[in-house]
Amino acid sequence: MKACREACVLEIQEPSAIEKPGTLVRLNSLFDDGACTDLLNGEMIARNPNTVVIMTTNLNYAGCHTFNASVISRMALVQHRDDLSAEEMIQRAVERTGFDDMEILSFMASTVVKIREYLEREELQGGICGYRELESWIWGYKATGNLVKSVKNTVISKAALLSEDRKILMDTYIEPYLCA
Repeated sequence: MKACREACVLEIQEPSAIEKPGTLVRLNSLFDDGACTDLLNGEMIARNPNTVVIMTTNLNYAGCHTFNASVISRMALVQHRDDLSAEEMIQRAVERTGFDDMEILSFMASTVVKIREYLEREELQGGICGYRELESWIWGYKATGNLVKSVKNTVISKAALLSEDRKILMDTYIEPYLCA
């Protein structure tokens, strides 16, 4: 409410995961020309003309829903972002973690990309594999010095819920590298 009344930047995270019917519809009126909505307590709230509202969401995550066309229509700008490439992940990881063993980083980043692509291709539900998992893997590896243990606990465990899927990922993407 404060961000609507005052000139602010307001971020609404994961609005596509809102499950309660009518919640986004109530927010819709804040983006109309009138820029006001009524609250559940009966109070009317007007959006400051200098308030910027940003909605961020990961539409490919489990539990996220598509947006109603009326919500999208009220947005001034919609930007879709591609997943980071292996090279972009490496660059970010070096800056954030200080880890700069390029041979290991290249393996880690390419593995994360391959697992992400596998999850999409096989339409595995409930799994995720992206930059955060890469960074967690790096931190795990730095702490343990063990690529296998750290990948199991940071990447594979999040990528697949079922043990047989985790085994496929290990057998396909981790073991061949370690054997080489």
